[in-house]
Amino acid sequence: GGVGKRKLTRTEAIAILTDVRSAILSGGFDSKGKVKTSGERTFGDLLDDFERDYVAKRRADGKLRSSSFDYYIGRYRAEFAKERVSVLEQAPRRFETWLDSLTFTTGPSGKRTSQKLSPASWNRYYEHGRRIFNWSIAQGYASTNPFLKFSKRPERNKRNTRILPHQERALFDALPKLWRKRQRTEMHRRLIAALDLGLREGE
Repeated sequence: GGVGKRKLTRTEAIAILTDVRSAILSGGFDSKGKVKTSGERTFGDLLDDFERDYVAKRRADGKLRSSSFDYYIGRYRAEFAKERVSVLEQAPRRFETWLDSLTFTTGPSGKRTSQKLSPASWNRYYEHGRRIFNWSIAQGYASTNPFLKFSKRPERNKRNTRILPHQERALFDALPKLWRKRQRTEMHRRLIAALDLGLREGE
């Protein structure tokens, strides 16, 4: 019927049956089916279907709790919505170049600076794009996944920074500055736990 491999509603099935009958009577029936080629679709159309038939349904079933899809789909839509799927699926370099060009702003207002995405953030964009095309292929909306033509970036998330001896002493030497004994005792315990567990500053 040209609507992919998803489950059909009764109305859609009746419409397809009507088309098949008409094709048979007119002598134009094709046993391969009425294929809706990806060239007829824009990437925006594809994202509409993906949000409706994948994201919304998985959320309704409780299988998708993260809201990150909304953000990433919005970024992909802003950049590629008007482009044809048939062109994009054959242009992996187009996606890779776009990912390399993405930046984010950081710092207080008035002193904000732009930085390129870290490898971990770059990979999150990559994974969402790859999933969109994997789903599209399963539905018959696309034939190839351009994200399989290039790889994720190696992530270096290990931190080798360790607190120095003089820094550790300075922390404990500052404890007497706390007014109350209970505060000093509690903070002493916290410092020991933080040092033994190797916690980060935020933790």
